[in-house]
Amino acid sequence: MSRKIVLLSVLSLGLCALPAFAGDFDADGATVWAARVNGFVDSFQNVGAMPENPKPEDFRPAFRAMKQSCEGLTGENMKYGSHMPLWASQAESEYCSGVNVFAMNPHAAGKPLRAAVKTFSKADPAKDPPEVVAAAGRMVEYLTLLVGKK
Repeated sequence: MSRKIVLLSVLSLGLCALPAFAGDFDADGATVWAARVNGFVDSFQNVGAMPENPKPEDFRPAFRAMKQSCEGLTGENMKYGSHMPLWASQAESEYCSGVNVFAMNPHAAGKPLRAAVKTFSKADPAKDPPEVVAAAGRMVEYLTLLVGKK
């Protein structure tokens, strides 16, 4: 009985660690990742222009759109995590974490969003597919507008 439990535990740990062994993007991973990241940027841009001196309530539609763009990310990363490098799924998770922190305390959201900027910046034109590099570049631009550089 205990041997079965140990074997099951080892197998479970091995399966959970698969995305950690992910290497480069494959065609499916690049397509899915670039679509998700472009969706992050588009969700905010499609809300419309902000007033010149925005009040906190002016950000509600943008926040709802940003939060919706993160829905289903965990399942997507479980399905495609082995089709992309670890930094790629980490960047998406950091962004969505920042969006969730923003809901509780907008001033505290800067830290995870700045971490996402650094992680999205790991896209390498010499190594990663063009659609990945372009999407990561858009995301870095967008996040830099939101939180600035530090």
